[in-house]
Amino acid sequence: MYEHIIYAPYKHTYFAALPNMSERTISCSSLSKTYSMTGWKLGYIIAPERIVDVAKKVRDFLTVVAAATLQEAAVTALNFDDVYYKGL
Repeated sequence: MYEHIIYAPYKHTYFAALPNMSERTISCSSLSKTYSMTGWKLGYIIAPERIVDVAKKVRDFLTVVAAATLQEAAVTALNFDDVYYKGL
């Protein structure tokens, strides 16, 4: 959730980007902090397809769907370029 909120000279390293880890990693994050969407509890996972397929089934039984307009705002936020994150 805080991968974009860091202080120089440090930089975030995604665990899945390490050698041989992409197929063994589930990355979970939220839009709350980075995109000022606190209270909406909107998040996502990045994982191998077999894991995502199972996670979708779990989600269907445990969560409520976010409003369509919020989902559209999330897509816009996730497509911000690096200038946004540097200013953050």
